[in-house]
Amino acid sequence: MANRPDISADGWLPRVIDAGLLLVLVAAPTQFSFEVADKVYLSIVDPLIWGVAALWGIQVLRARAITQIRPPPLVLLLFIAMGVLSVLRSTQVMASVKDLFQLTEYFIAVYLLFFHHLDRPQRLRRFITTFLAVSAIVVFTGLLQYAAEPIEDFRVRGTFGNRNVFGGFLALILPLFFGIMLHAPGKWMRACCLTVIVFGLGITLSGGSFIAIVLAFAVLALIRHMAAFITCCIVLCSVIVFLLPELPRANYDLLFESIALYPDGAEVGNRYTEWQAAAVMTEENPLLGVGIGNYQANIGQYYGSLPSPAVKLEDDSQNMYLVVASTMGLPGLALLLAVLISHAGSAAALYWRSTDDRRRGLSLGLLGSIIAFSLNGVWTPLLVRGIGVPLAFVFVLIAVLGRVPAAEAEQPN
Repeated sequence: MANRPDISADGWLPRVIDAGLLLVLVAAPTQFSFEVADKVYLSIVDPLIWGVAALWGIQVLRARAITQIRPPPLVLLLFIAMGVLSVLRSTQVMASVKDLFQLTEYFIAVYLLFFHHLDRPQRLRRFITTFLAVSAIVVFTGLLQYAAEPIEDFRVRGTFGNRNVFGGFLALILPLFFGIMLHAPGKWMRACCLTVIVFGLGITLSGGSFIAIVLAFAVLALIRHMAAFITCCIVLCSVIVFLLPELPRANYDLLFESIALYPDGAEVGNRYTEWQAAAVMTEENPLLGVGIGNYQANIGQYYGSLPSPAVKLEDDSQNMYLVVASTMGLPGLALLLAVLISHAGSAAALYWRSTDDRRRGLSLGLLGSIIAFSLNGVWTPLLVRGIGVPLAFVFVLIAVLGRVPAAEAEQPN
């Protein structure tokens, strides 16, 4: 653990930072926010992050450890830098500034805070346990909404804005529980993980999220053991064929309709028409895009001869990769893919070189999180409030596990 700022010294300031970061994990998975300016929203976790960052900066100065700070991975910094360059093409600069602020918060401020704070095994275990517990609470919040008949399907959303973003969160955390379950040494831990997984899949009403989660499960099971893969496939096929159609909200039909190419049997779905418009926007602005945060302001003029949507596109149903490519250019898309692939590769390497079951389960789950997140991005733009901090925390866990000795990274039973 050499070459890190000493923010672990005894005193009131490290304890306040520790409590603040725990609160960040608790408050992060929600899209509840306040409109502080026209179309500019401040979530409840934003001021908390920057307040803790200020305290951490004071602690680093007190420790005279500025030169020992390890920056986030270069690929994350380059991705943000590409966003800065894309502002040169923006017609709505404030929208670009807002999105850049969010990326900086997630992938620089949050990353630095957690990476340099999770420097003790017991602290790492506590934060992982907190993250899992908060995620489970969000799942059971969605379960209560699912069971409440007056709530429409689109509003089965947990602590998020709609089913699509909620599905993105489920895609991030359910594979994590699945990976931990595959290697959990105790029955109690396996039972808890399985409970969250079952309820989480049952309340997933976004088709893209369901596909991403199921495919991630299959990949993780295959990595674990062929017998686990066969069992996983049999169980998932049985659930899809026999259980989903019988659930109270007829999940099978909802999942199909949410991503159907021809939802009404005649016209191509608005989602896919917009994909083509976004591809045209990328083709005409390949290097810098139209400016980060300027997607909605520009997409309408690229439909050309395509039929204009008769109804408004369902919220958060765009393609994340086309959004990035059309607003930050093809270099921005390449950097986003590099971010996801590099972290997935690091998680896989951690899994294969580890011999401790708890550490292997966590590494496998983190790999699954990135796989499902990446797949889900085809149907939902997931670099949004409520998802950004958990995603950054997943990245940090991969980095931290890479520097923590295997014997120290064990999870609690």
